[in-house]
Amino acid sequence: MLGSEVKSLRQHKVSMGDAYVLESGMELWVHNLHISEYNRSSYKNHSPLRVRKLLLRRREINKIAGSVKASGITVVPRLVYFNERGLAKVRIALVKARSYMTSERLLKLGSGSGRKAVL
Repeated sequence: MLGSEVKSLRQHKVSMGDAYVLESGMELWVHNLHISEYNRSSYKNHSPLRVRKLLLRRREINKIAGSVKASGITVVPRLVYFNERGLAKVRIALVKARSYMTSERLLKLGSGSGRKAVL
């Protein structure tokens, strides 16, 4: 991760709306994770939507890649945070897409309560 990206993360200028994780060559890469450009950076600023590599142990990569290939699960980033040592971390989740019928049923249930249904 570049220095300007870390500084933008510290200012909470990150959006994970359409972000997802893909495996490529026994490595995991985060796509569409939008980290805004650092406003005090000079000409050496980063691209907001560049692909970023996740640093994981080989055992963790094999476990995640195996579950994705076996059962059609998608890997998405859930949280970007700094640990006690000041290192930027990304918490990921293995999720399974809902069927169309389940989504329709949730919309019908949610419309009567006056709140938006979570898809």
